[in-house]
Amino acid sequence: MEDHIFRILQEAISNALRHAKASRIEVKLFMVQHNIHFRISDNGIGFLEGNEKKSSSYGMSLMTERVAEIGGILTISLSPGHGTMIEVIVPLVTT
Repeated sequence: MEDHIFRILQEAISNALRHAKASRIEVKLFMVQHNIHFRISDNGIGFLEGNEKKSSSYGMSLMTERVAEIGGILTISLSPGHGTMIEVIVPLVTT
């Protein structure tokens, strides 16, 4: 699970820097009850709704798959021209 969370964060930050041309990226990681929450927001150019599903959006597809593999929920809030916020909620698994 840790590797998936790291890779999701890495991809979101990479997208914000490379594609959104963001000058500010904020990452918040916290726990609520038995869930890990993290939120990555940027002030980049954003993207149009539906573009995250294009075949050229390989990174977004990988993030979606990784979140699903660990039983999480991925939410993308778009504000074209004003940034993007990606929020992930993952159940904390204890052994």
